[in-house]
Amino acid sequence: MNALYEELVMSMDALIDEKEPVVTGLSNASALIYQTLSDLNWSGFYIVKGNELVLGPFQGKVACTRIGKGKGVCGTSWATGEVQRVEDVHLFPGHIACDCASASEIVLPIRSGSKIVAVLDIDSPVKGRFTAEDQEGLEAVVAVLEKKLYAYQQKGYIKKKEAPIGVLDSGVGGISVLKEIVKLMPQEDCIYYGDSAHAPYGTKTVQEVQQLTFACARELLSRGVKALVVACNTATSAAIARLREQYDWIPIIGIEPALKPAAAGRTGDKVLVMATPMTLREDKFNSLMQHYSSDTQVVPISCEGLMEFVENGVLEGAELETFLKNHLEPHLPADSVVLGCTHYPFVKNAIKGIVGEKTAIWDGGEGTAREVKRRLEEEGLLRSEEHQGEIIFLNSKECAEIQTRCWRLLEYGD
Repeated sequence: MNALYEELVMSMDALIDEKEPVVTGLSNASALIYQTLSDLNWSGFYIVKGNELVLGPFQGKVACTRIGKGKGVCGTSWATGEVQRVEDVHLFPGHIACDCASASEIVLPIRSGSKIVAVLDIDSPVKGRFTAEDQEGLEAVVAVLEKKLYAYQQKGYIKKKEAPIGVLDSGVGGISVLKEIVKLMPQEDCIYYGDSAHAPYGTKTVQEVQQLTFACARELLSRGVKALVVACNTATSAAIARLREQYDWIPIIGIEPALKPAAAGRTGDKVLVMATPMTLREDKFNSLMQHYSSDTQVVPISCEGLMEFVENGVLEGAELETFLKNHLEPHLPADSVVLGCTHYPFVKNAIKGIVGEKTAIWDGGEGTAREVKRRLEEEGLLRSEEHQGEIIFLNSKECAEIQTRCWRLLEYGD
């Protein structure tokens, strides 16, 4: 592959954002190709819709809106599943002339799994414009699009009861949610993916958290899960809307601080909300806080650094106690404490020692597990209760210590 196409492929990989809708990626891709390659008069996409190709994003003059399978160069590429590189389009049987200035054309099929979902169509006013070298480079471009836009677009392919539930978190904290899922649905297989290599999420930007969350989701989707559980308050705040938009064919369940049960019907109570900096900054939490602040005194407490104790397996001790005292004692007494990060339930006993036995402690794990069960029932995806579920732990920080810690946290408190 020559230098021009190497640069085009790198630019395409950097430009295409998998957390955006497919049409957004195709729009930018058509523009990048049109701006990069010389002697073009059209660059764009036709998308498979039923038995036709329907016009998608493009650069150039207005074009045919629909093309039948096997019709013209685009339809032939779709029907045969092969690249069509045509030196003179006027000699191509059944050529559809959308722009009479077009002289040569190359069309490449785009696949999701084994299924063709679109074609990339590029025209030139110059006969013989597209060479074998162009084809090689454009096939590399298509590979980027398939990987970043179409890898998990195949609707329905995981909808089977026997598939596992996928649970993701910025590290090991989401195991507190996994525990509740296992307790409620012991018959379900689960795959847990922790991104400890990039923890903590709570101090990162929204865009960084979105990119990392999508990477975790792709890892679980590649393993054929039937539902995605975002067992991370920060990732839920930053990315769950984008995940649901992109992967609308799979149940996606998030978690949020359990402020509603802690505050509802408790006029005059003082509720402390322990969470990461990002969770407290996000509009979703602030809207929730404003809703309940009229009757309840809601006090947000940024606990940057607390999740690292759990990540390192420190669930008690003097250092943890000092951290909690510094963050909580200035706001005591309080009626309730909301644990706004899935790591925090693992230090609940230490928190209880600071706030006292009379202070109620709330977390969202149990409610999230109930929602997972409800969604699976709704989709007809619950496994038979005779099955004994199995758990697989995966982590971006691959080491035996992490595996041991995951199993210890799963059994913690039992």
